[in-house]
Amino acid sequence: MRVKKFLIFFAAALFFANAAYAQNGGFYAAGDFGYHWPNRIDTTVVGTEEAWAWGPKNSGAGFVRLGYGLGSDWRVELEGGYRPADLGDIQADIFLPASQAKLATLIPAGGIHFSDVGGHVNATTLMANVLYDIPLALPVQPFVGAGAGLVHTSVSAHGGFPFCSVCARPAICFPTCNVNLKVDDSSDAFGWQAIGGVSVALAPQWRLDATYRYMRANGVEWSTSPGSNIFSPGRFRGDYSNNSVTIGIRYAFG
Repeated sequence: MRVKKFLIFFAAALFFANAAYAQNGGFYAAGDFGYHWPNRIDTTVVGTEEAWAWGPKNSGAGFVRLGYGLGSDWRVELEGGYRPADLGDIQADIFLPASQAKLATLIPAGGIHFSDVGGHVNATTLMANVLYDIPLALPVQPFVGAGAGLVHTSVSAHGGFPFCSVCARPAICFPTCNVNLKVDDSSDAFGWQAIGGVSVALAPQWRLDATYRYMRANGVEWSTSPGSNIFSPGRFRGDYSNNSVTIGIRYAFG
């Protein structure tokens, strides 16, 4: 009896898989929501090559897609994505002039961590994707793909210059403790992504997608904001990369 039920279930799953596979031709729309973990952003200050590292936190992510099945195993789609992330850490390997040699000796190996760090590093993307549905004729259908497009990175950051926390003689460091770092800038850069996942047929026109994306944008830039008591090293340049896992619903029209 159990074998019979299993065979009925398996036959039904194959029916829905084949029916949905037949819908690969034509337009479809999809929405995905999940989790992303951005990598540490290693940057250098333009002109001085000081090394700075920015640590965005893991957060949720969302995507919307409009695609077209080419009637075979190939699909093309336009994808909009949003990957917000709070900023958790700023680390700087700062070069100080000879006139501040006493302060330079107080910088620990590997640089300093700013205090009271806040802000965000949000990435908004518009990608053109090409995907290949691997035709295994199974209820679960794997797919792979790649995309390229625009990555808009919005950076808002603030932090305190933490020399007081490492000074043995606070009287020397006190004037520096009132100096803060502030960033409110954005950057547009070319980006690309690698895609992999599996989909499951829910009904003839509906599929459930589980998708992994690795996205990268090279040459992302932002600058510190000017102002009184603001530490302004200049313009930063680095690479932004990100991993995400999402669950989505795809609907095929017609």
